[in-house]
Amino acid sequence: MEIFLTHAHTDASNLRLRDCINKTDRLIDYCAELGLEGVTITDHEALSNHMKASSYVKKAQKDGKIPESFKVGFGNEIYLVDREFVQSQKEQNEKIQFFHFILIAKDQKGYHGLKKLSSLAWENSFFYRGMERTPTYKDDLEQIMEEYKGHIIASSACVGGEIPQLLIEYKRSKTQESKIKVHETLGLMKKMFGDDFYLELQPNNGQDQLDANEMLLKISKLYDIKCIVATDAHYLNRDQAVAHETYLTASQGDREIRNFYSTTYVMNKDEL
Repeated sequence: MEIFLTHAHTDASNLRLRDCINKTDRLIDYCAELGLEGVTITDHEALSNHMKASSYVKKAQKDGKIPESFKVGFGNEIYLVDREFVQSQKEQNEKIQFFHFILIAKDQKGYHGLKKLSSLAWENSFFYRGMERTPTYKDDLEQIMEEYKGHIIASSACVGGEIPQLLIEYKRSKTQESKIKVHETLGLMKKMFGDDFYLELQPNNGQDQLDANEMLLKISKLYDIKCIVATDAHYLNRDQAVAHETYLTASQGDREIRNFYSTTYVMNKDEL
C-alpha cells in the first residue's frame, strides 16, 4: 500500500499566526526517510513554498538523496466562507468562523486555478479582531471551478472545516436545520469537484474529531464520497511535540493547542 501525505504544512503557514515548525526541505527528507511516496504542501492561504519544494526535490533526486519516484504535490488550505454571511457578521460586529478547506492541483491547469483563487483571497483580505483574514468566497470558488473542474482535488480538511463542524453539530443536536445544511453543502461540493472531492478523517482522539470521523464515514456511504486519512502535519514527529507547543505559545501563551495538535505530525504506514 502506498502512502502519500496529502495535508502538510511548512513555515509559510506562519504568515498570520504561529502555526508550524516544518522547514520545506526537512519535511520532504523526512517523508522520504519514512518510505512515503510523496507529500503535498498545503499551507494556510499561501503558495509561496511550492517553488522551494519543487526545486529541492529536483536537486535531491539528482543527488540521489531521495527516490526518483518521490512526488511533491501543491495545495492550499483556504478559508472558505459565504460572502453574504461574512458581510452581515462584520456589520453587526459578530463572530465570523473562517472554515478550513483543502485544494490540491492535479496538473498544470489546476495549479493555475489555485493561483487565481489565492490571488482573489488576498484581494478579499481584511483585518478582523486583530488578525489579517484572507477569505475565499463560495461564489468565487463555484464560478472558477466551472473552468477548472477535473483539475483540482478538494477535501473537507480538519475539524476546522465547515463539513466536519456541521456534522458534529448534527450528531449532537439532530436538528433539521443542520441536516439540511449538511445536504446542501455536500451537494455544492459534488457539483464543483465531482469525484475529486474527498472527506478527510484524522487520527486525533479528541471528542470533536471522533464525532466528525464517525459522521464522515456515514455520509461517505450515503453520498458515495471517498474518504482519505490525513495527519495535518505541523511538525515532523512526536519527539517535536514539545518544541511545536513552545513555538505556538511563545507569543500567545493562552492558546489551547495540546489536544488538537497531538497527532498533527508525519506518520509512517504502521503508525497511521
